Amino acid sequence: MHHFRLDPLHVNTVEVSNFERYRSAVEKFQNFLLLFDAAPSSAAELDEWLVLFRREASLTRSKLEVTLAGMQFFAPSLKGKLPLTKKVIKGLTVEFPAEHAFPMLSRSAKFIACKMAGEGEHRLAVCMLLQQATGLRPSEMLGLREHDILRPNDLVPRYVLRLGTRVGTKVGREQTTFFDPDQDPVLAMLLFRLLRAPPEQGFLADCGYDHYRRVLARLSATLGVHYSPHSCRAGFATEAIIRGDSPSVVQRRGRWYSEASFLVYIDVATALQVEAEFRSRALDSVIRIGLPVTVAIDDASADEDLPEEPPSPLKPGQVDGTAVMSPALRAHLLELSGPSAAAADGRREPQRRVVQRRRTATCFSLFCKGCYRWLLRLRAMLLWSSLAYVLASGPVRELLGPVQRFMTSTAQVGESAAGTLSSILDGGTQLVTASTDVVRAASVNTLGVAQAAWVGVDLVGMNATKVIGRVLGESAEVIEQWLVSDQGREVLRDPASDALQFWMGLLQSQTLQLPFVTAEAEALVATGVYWTASGLVSFAANGLVVCEFRWLRVSFTPRWANPVWQIAGWSAADESEQILSIARDFAATVPAANSTWDHVLPAQPAAARWHALLGLCRRLAATLLWPHVGVWDHASAGIWWCATCDGRCVQMAARLLFKCRPPDRTAGRLGALC
Repeated sequence: MHHFRLDPLHVNTVEVSNFERYRSAVEKFQNFLLLFDAAPSSAAELDEWLVLFRREASLTRSKLEVTLAGMQFFAPSLKGKLPLTKKVIKGLTVEFPAEHAFPMLSRSAKFIACKMAGEGEHRLAVCMLLQQATGLRPSEMLGLREHDILRPNDLVPRYVLRLGTRVGTKVGREQTTFFDPDQDPVLAMLLFRLLRAPPEQGFLADCGYDHYRRVLARLSATLGVHYSPHSCRAGFATEAIIRGDSPSVVQRRGRWYSEASFLVYIDVATALQVEAEFRSRALDSVIRIGLPVTVAIDDASADEDLPEEPPSPLKPGQVDGTAVMSPALRAHLLELSGPSAAAADGRREPQRRVVQRRRTATCFSLFCKGCYRWLLRLRAMLLWSSLAYVLASGPVRELLGPVQRFMTSTAQVGESAAGTLSSILDGGTQLVTASTDVVRAASVNTLGVAQAAWVGVDLVGMNATKVIGRVLGESAEVIEQWLVSDQGREVLRDPASDALQFWMGLLQSQTLQLPFVTAEAEALVATGVYWTASGLVSFAANGLVVCEFRWLRVSFTPRWANPVWQIAGWSAADESEQILSIARDFAATVPAANSTWDHVLPAQPAAARWHALLGLCRRLAATLLWPHVGVWDHASAGIWWCATCDGRCVQMAARLLFKCRPPDRTAGRLGALC
């Protein structure tokens, strides 16, 4: 497969660089076949050898696609007959998904252009802005020449960009796109100056694709993103969708052939997060285009005695076609257009009109103006009097404290967002959640920063008590009595009556059919109390009842973050949602107040049914033996305790039941056994 074996017209269908890539990839595959002495006799065998070549050479998806395209270029009959290779390429696409370009909006593009101009890349900066404004592909922008751009004139008051005049476009034919000077007057002036001094027989950008990619990657590191040459095209589509343009119109202006490929370029969430980072660092205030623009300013004294001229039909800032074209070129166009255009041009002289006299002011208009001025003065007077009242009615430091905290939190939000963006932006839309969490942590409530300063609530004087413990009792009734006793209240730090009722309800709910009960309770009094309680009731291995509890109480004083509402006397307790959110966040950081006696049991007991049955048997036996309690002594108590472990001890307990005291030797053995 060499160049001279192919038809020259067939070779001319692709660019020289693509032809060299095809030939290099196919030659490597040819050497692989010669190395293994392979001679595939059909397209199916060739397909299998191509997949084996990909595995042995560890080809990436792009290299495999180039090899497949080269095979189909040198042998067009193989097109559509290599399905296995197509499947492998599809699998590589799934395993290694393509990273879509970050959309570059107009503000970010101007910032990057400033950086480019500072490094001397003036031409590339203007071309990049033009690409972002018109949605050009990188190859189309880099391939623009001076004669490919038609300047505005009387017939077409827009720049016309001819694309694909030399090698064609993606669709295989020459296309055009437009740039309206009203869209960006500064860019229109820069483009006009760039066309006045083009490189000799060269491109306007005067660089290649690799250089463009490296410059963007280096300068976009300031924003923490990775812009690529396709970012301007993605930013053009995304910004148009944000602006409210119809998707079909944007697709037609961007010259996307299919809707699926058009939707890939739209990423509104990422674009808005980059814009938020751009504004949080105040980068929009340092945008200065580095190319000088000279504007002629006439002397106004020469027109003082002349009557006023009618306003120009062109909008302010529009580049007039007469100013763009040279006089010689304009005269040549008039000759080609014929006498009608010359006559029309002759009639296009500035019309003069008499200066209109001012209307005489009536009494009603004077009265309205006076009332308007009086209202303005009254508003200013009310503003200053309110400020004086705020400063004189109470402690200034206390009133200005929330404002100072708000300014501090705002600074923390900007710094946190700037530091977080560079590490999270690779996640695309995940940045939305990350930025929301940053703002919520800085404003300590569910509101935004601006809303927190206006209608936010602060909790001052916060005190918390937290107790965690475990109690082992003979029965649930014993633990209930302990809860309401003085010792229990001292251990629990005097809990609320609702919490005691909650724990008692858990203890009373435990039965043989319900051996394991657990629940949590939470209550908020917006005026200054928040508590939460949780409990777990179960049976231990020896049949006793275990009650594990957790108690937390927080006391506070709610107050408005905005001193205006505080002075007005409005109750901050109405914002129960904010108070509950702040109290929960504060409660999560409170350590336990008393856990020194939290080791009664070595581990949490298992909620098995035979444990509850054993405890029930012990209770029934205690009830039956209650009349004979007078004959019990320490040895009998030890025997009864060990009755659950040894069957022989049960016989001894039965003998005691009939008031038969065992001999001392038996009692000693039982004591040693226990």
